[in-house]
Amino acid sequence: MVPKDVSIIGYDGMALGGLRSIGLTTIAQPLASMGEDAAALLFQRINDPGRLPVHIELEPSLVIRNSTGAYLG
Repeated sequence: MVPKDVSIIGYDGMALGGLRSIGLTTIAQPLASMGEDAAALLFQRINDPGRLPVHIELEPSLVIRNSTGAYLG
């Protein structure tokens, strides 16, 4: 049984059909920030083709729902 015997975590908000009823814990990507940063970098590259590449890190978030529980071992 989930989450008593096993915990399940999804990634990027994807849902597994049978788990919708219990609420799947997931790692959520900051999609809006990713799009905004990508567009800004694209415009910067268009305006300055010689610009050096940049590295951007965005923090995902853990959305805790009912498919995970505390370790009982």
